[in-house]
Amino acid sequence: MTDVRAAIWMTLLNSARWERYYGILASRRERAERIVRFILIASAIGAVVAAVDQLPAAVGLIFGAFVGLAVAADATYKPGRDAVVYALIRDECCRYKTELDRLWRVSHQLDPAEAEQRLGKLADALHAVTARDPGPYSDKDNRAATAAVFAEAETGRVS
Repeated sequence: MTDVRAAIWMTLLNSARWERYYGILASRRERAERIVRFILIASAIGAVVAAVDQLPAAVGLIFGAFVGLAVAADATYKPGRDAVVYALIRDECCRYKTELDRLWRVSHQLDPAEAEQRLGKLADALHAVTARDPGPYSDKDNRAATAAVFAEAETGRVS
């Protein structure tokens, strides 16, 4: 039973780590989305001002280049879409973390085979959720999320 409880605990920590990791990625993409939108708005306003006020052609070209870059960045980088996907993955990780926490608290009362079966289902579901990650893996963010979870785990709880 100790092995099953250890596996449940490690999977619980893993789900908490993924929740934090995808929270970091979602937050970063949301910020990128706001920046790109700001650049688009500022560039569009600049282009309109250049056209209306008949500013020198160089100013109009600069604003036009900004608009072009912002539109290209939005079309290829898609920070808004990624932010939504990361937030959904984070929320699913949180749901599985809650279920794993419940399993952790009652595991000492369960038959080891039943606990192992429940753990297997939850671990598989957690893996399926994190496999939907649309972007490149971030080792830096993963290290930060892991450090935060293990620091919290030293208290005996994972939130």
